[in-house]
Amino acid sequence: MMVENFSGKKLLVTDTARLWRAIRRTLEEKEPSPWIRLSFSRGQLRILFLLNASGPLSPGEVAHHQGVPKANVTEIIERLVRQGLIKREPNPEYRRSHHLRLTEKGRNEVESLRAWRTQRIEHMLEKIPEQELKTVAHSLNVMLEAARTMTNDKDDNHKPQV
Repeated sequence: MMVENFSGKKLLVTDTARLWRAIRRTLEEKEPSPWIRLSFSRGQLRILFLLNASGPLSPGEVAHHQGVPKANVTEIIERLVRQGLIKREPNPEYRRSHHLRLTEKGRNEVESLRAWRTQRIEHMLEKIPEQELKTVAHSLNVMLEAARTMTNDKDDNHKPQV
């Protein structure tokens, strides 16, 4: 799939985003994801990845990061605790609350999913000739720098759809 002729940056942005989605769909069609074998909901996975990235958080902080009321994450957290993927620890700053932390089992699940995704991307990139791969790497670096400049501004009209 090639980027179509365009007249302006907006159309190029739209075409590039469409290509990005097409790559993801194509990869998903080629190899079944290990995510399918998991009995995790999307909410559970989001919490696991959040705790992996941020470290211990209170249930209220988890809800805030998810953009939902605390009541919406309570049952999800309970399921993750029952599955042995996260644990509650006392909050040293406030005795009546607790923090949530990944267990070793939870970390292993997150890392196995990340490793699978990395291997899949590496396998795809190995199919690209070296000179073109240099262009891809350069373009991804440009995208990374653009991502780093993004803000969490409430008035931002370009918020990603989850």
